[in-house]
Amino acid sequence: MKFKELIDQEETKDIFKKMLGEKNGIAFLQSAFTLVSKDKKLQEAEPQSVLNSVSAIASLNLMIEPSFGQAFINVYKEKDGFVWRTLAQFQIGYKGLIELGHRTNQFEILNTIEVREGEFKSIDRMTGEIVFDWIQDQDERNKQKTVGFVAFFKLSNGFRKSLFMTLKEMQDHGKKWSKSFKEKDGQWMNDFEGMGKKTVLKLLMDKYAPKSVELQRAISFDQAIINDINGESLNYADNPKSNKKLDLDEHNRLIERERIKTHIETSSTIEKLEQCFEAIPDDEIRELYDLKIKELKTK
Repeated sequence: MKFKELIDQEETKDIFKKMLGEKNGIAFLQSAFTLVSKDKKLQEAEPQSVLNSVSAIASLNLMIEPSFGQAFINVYKEKDGFVWRTLAQFQIGYKGLIELGHRTNQFEILNTIEVREGEFKSIDRMTGEIVFDWIQDQDERNKQKTVGFVAFFKLSNGFRKSLFMTLKEMQDHGKKWSKSFKEKDGQWMNDFEGMGKKTVLKLLMDKYAPKSVELQRAISFDQAIINDINGESLNYADNPKSNKKLDLDEHNRLIERERIKTHIETSSTIEKLEQCFEAIPDDEIRELYDLKIKELKTK
């Protein structure tokens, strides 16, 4: 079945209407058809695989047009027994991560940028604080070669974190985790800067940032071949050991647990801390809560 035939099915339309609303759901499918019509590689991929990635973008309410830099659909060849299949692979963009982060209303600042030669000065290995001397003249800055990438966030409660990766570290990361790193038409070759910004931001947020259900799903979907329209079964062609089926109830429970844990760890007042008391999910988190409240009472 061709892609156009898939999106014309009433069942498909109902799924997208449920996600985005009556008008927006249909408009999103029309945008997806336009995207596929212009991209010969997407036309070569299995239509259901493309639709699954389209559905993932819709479920995150991100822009499907690549020029917005929020999400992309790449084409990947995967061997299934003796047969090579051409499949679609979802990829989040750094602008998509920033969009999802701001939707949580927990970030005061959230950004990622390339670092030019001469801008990086030092890093405090104990505190993690990084010092930069940014070139203010943009024309002059553009003349300098890129030497790395940095991501930074500051939460509304004051918690802040940054991550810097050198150009070599980014290249090594791409070679290790992406089979398409050296592909002529791959995302790394076509937009290394964008991939560098996305990678350092994703690593920082995945480890330290509070994550909404949307943000956690986006990180799970990233670089995945999505096997069903609901996004529950994911294959990672770049890292086959990570192939898994998503248990959404357990997935959401873990996300909520992590959110409560982060809330406790970053609370600066007893009043703020007590906001999560009723939602404490287990004894381990309760112990963390008790320790935090003792710490705040001594201040």
